[in-house]
Amino acid sequence: MKLIVAFLTFLLFTARSFSQDSTKVYYCDLDPILNIPIIPETILDSEYDVIVLDYEKDFAAFPFINAGYEISWPSISIDGSFVIVVNPQQIYLKSGHENPNPNYVYWVKNINADLYTKIVLSIKSNRSFRKTGAICGNNCIDLFYRKYHSEKYIPGELTDSLMAEIVKDHDQKLYDNFKDIISIFNKQLNMIERITIPDFDSFSGQKIKRLVMGLYELEDQIQFDKLK
Repeated sequence: MKLIVAFLTFLLFTARSFSQDSTKVYYCDLDPILNIPIIPETILDSEYDVIVLDYEKDFAAFPFINAGYEISWPSISIDGSFVIVVNPQQIYLKSGHENPNPNYVYWVKNINADLYTKIVLSIKSNRSFRKTGAICGNNCIDLFYRKYHSEKYIPGELTDSLMAEIVKDHDQKLYDNFKDIISIFNKQLNMIERITIPDFDSFSGQKIKRLVMGLYELEDQIQFDKLK
């Protein structure tokens, strides 16, 4: 996984630019009952460059029935946050921003209704998660992960060695938080049901995919990339 690491005043990496002519875009299907977008579990191994959730499609006429939870924690290195999305169909790890920085999907796992019910119990019974009071764009319950591992701030001139140290710390802290939250979920699951995640090397080497909420954001990202 080539992580996109950004600070407020500069970019450590430049996100791969794309155009309408060359970009391979996947448009998520909506679950016919829950009306939530579903990301294919194998999307990270696919040829697609961008995932379009298309939240605005049919939202007014068919609001989400059970959009689940979004569990987030801040990240200095991407000037944003990381988010674990949990809904009745799947769990996935993504980044989130309140600025023009691009978002990505890092991991996807399909689940069934029984697992979802048990995972919700683990969320509700664990004090590591706190409601933020915010309203998610997809009508979910927004939670803050209180026990997150914070990335180190490493001052100094941006040399190759310093960048390598920052990226290594970024990768490790992301993985630690991801692993810890999945471990909390697994406490409510039996041995057969437990969610497995890749080891650190596999996780950090996994391809990631650009994530946009809808066509309007896809156009914005294309224009943003052209300005770099």
